[in-house]
Amino acid sequence: MTFIKDSLPILLIACGLFTTVLGAAHFFFPKLFHYRALVYTESNLQRELEPFRWGPLTYPLSLDSLYGLIWLMNQHVSFVLVSIGLVEVFYSRWLLHQASYLILWIAAWWLLRAASQLLLGRTRRNWLVLLWFLGLSVLHGWMGLA
Repeated sequence: MTFIKDSLPILLIACGLFTTVLGAAHFFFPKLFHYRALVYTESNLQRELEPFRWGPLTYPLSLDSLYGLIWLMNQHVSFVLVSIGLVEVFYSRWLLHQASYLILWIAAWWLLRAASQLLLGRTRRNWLVLLWFLGLSVLHGWMGLA
């Protein structure tokens, strides 16, 4: 049992390295996945988008604002992932001994990410990705409660 407890910082650092790399890659996802070509298609150029409505609030949408929103969301996801990763890499012992509540928050983050995978499809690949992120969630949940 002592061996497992002593291995937790190494395990958390490994998770942090993966998370940092994933977060860094997310900064470039709109470019890597050619979102610009998807938004600015010939058929979309003539299209007028309905404004975003939330109760009395409205926000006009254009192809530019939609494309900007894609970048904005990816930048925010990237920032959170890189932040999580760096904290896990450089403050793993602190997380494990004094801030297990943050490890549980990270477990919730990965659980949400796992569940969201089904929004991308239900292929074998999507289920494998879902299981990977679910595994990260369970692992963090276990470390947070250990």
